Amino acid sequence: MVMAKNKRNCWGDGMDKHIEINKVSKAYPLGQNNGKKMHVLDELSLKIKKGEFVSILGPNGCGKSTLIRTIAGLDEPDSGKVTIFGSHPAEVQIGYVPQHVSKSLYPWFDSRKNIELAWPPGFEGEAKSQTSKLLSKFGIENYSNYYPYQLSGGFKQLIAIARATARSKVFIFDESLNGLDYHNKTVVENGILKLRDGENTVIMVSHDIDSAVLLSDKVIVLSNKPARIQAKIPVALPNERTNDLRYCPEFTLITKKVSEILAELG
Repeated sequence: MVMAKNKRNCWGDGMDKHIEINKVSKAYPLGQNNGKKMHVLDELSLKIKKGEFVSILGPNGCGKSTLIRTIAGLDEPDSGKVTIFGSHPAEVQIGYVPQHVSKSLYPWFDSRKNIELAWPPGFEGEAKSQTSKLLSKFGIENYSNYYPYQLSGGFKQLIAIARATARSKVFIFDESLNGLDYHNKTVVENGILKLRDGENTVIMVSHDIDSAVLLSDKVIVLSNKPARIQAKIPVALPNERTNDLRYCPEFTLITKKVSEILAELG
């Protein structure tokens, strides 16, 4: 699923300028009818400002994907509440890119058509013109007639991201850089960096510390399951980001701090 199917566009024009996760808990049954549960999220609370780019890291299996599915409105919390700019997630247009992006692209459609699917029937003219702009924005206009099987992993990600960002200002990326080689990861990073404009609000799950620091205004580290917030690390780097920032001392200090916190969690 790339674009969450929601009731209306709500991009944060109201008074509330935060995504707020307030004491959210979530558990799943273990086995059938034995009453046992696996507790994944434990009264987790977090505020994300409109226009902020936040990465979420944590140990394997700690509940990162459960958290973002709850933020996206794909799962309901057992207790607590999620609001996006004051509204329930189901009332907000959210661009969502899942982990296994290849399964979210239609193999019988080319890149252009896959992006145009972000618009509902009746908006064909807008879909075509806006898709052309998105292809240009993400530097993939030369691949507009390519089918998914003809694209590298990085370019598949960019098609999925272009579609997710077509009609929204709130984006959730679930490990969009996972499994990519160095070149493809750089291609996708450069595409995601184009979303850092102060208007878009981005939540990204990642296992890659360097990428999380490069892309984000803040890095959130979750504890082991059941997950709570272990640490909030501000990324005090210039708003204009390039890969060259990886070589500056400030970048190294932040990545070292994140690495040490994750190492303590085991």
